[in-house]
Amino acid sequence: MTLESWQVEAMGQIVLAAFLGGTVGLERHYHGRAAGFRTHMLVCVGCCLVMILSLHFERAFAHAYTDAHNIVRIDPARLAYSVMSGIGFLGAGAIIKSGITIRGLTTAASLWCIAAIGMACGFNQYFIAIFTTGLVLVSLFGLNVVERSVRRNWYKVIRVVCEDRPDEIDKISRILEANSVSILDVTFARNIADRTVSITYDVRYRDREHTPAIYRALASQEGLRSVQLH
Repeated sequence: MTLESWQVEAMGQIVLAAFLGGTVGLERHYHGRAAGFRTHMLVCVGCCLVMILSLHFERAFAHAYTDAHNIVRIDPARLAYSVMSGIGFLGAGAIIKSGITIRGLTTAASLWCIAAIGMACGFNQYFIAIFTTGLVLVSLFGLNVVERSVRRNWYKVIRVVCEDRPDEIDKISRILEANSVSILDVTFARNIADRTVSITYDVRYRDREHTPAIYRALASQEGLRSVQLH
């Protein structure tokens, strides 16, 4: 059994896809993400193989029939459409929602990008694949520093249990306002048995470093049964 020239080239394409996917995966692995080195490498290799097979279908069937009325029409992009849709489900599995906090969006986006890079390798677009991999790494490593240096709003959920008295509820609102916390939404759950009320605040504030101070300001107040900050 001898290898055809396109098969030898395909093996090189798959090796390149494994290298590029693994490179991006190492960055995710370094940051402790569930979809890390092996996941990115396998996605990139699989997408590369899908693209190679798509092009091979055209080679195999383009001249299968010479009769103008009996032609097999091949669309190499059909498998690519399915792959990019399917990667969305894999990326969704990397997204974790806890309260109003969402993690995993960057990993999901990197998986989607690595799928496209794998298909570029399978389509012989090596320079574009390498360039895109470098750009993805710059965005994950370099822009992460830039993103952290830019001040932005922080969204948290504060749950407080206090005595069911209007003055206690007003006191909590004044404490939050004094600490430059904007209240976006409030929900109440009253416990008639012990005459307490559980209040859940969806809040927003500018400085992340201010979180411990907000917690201390609330926890130090008399009459509060418990304070939780998520």
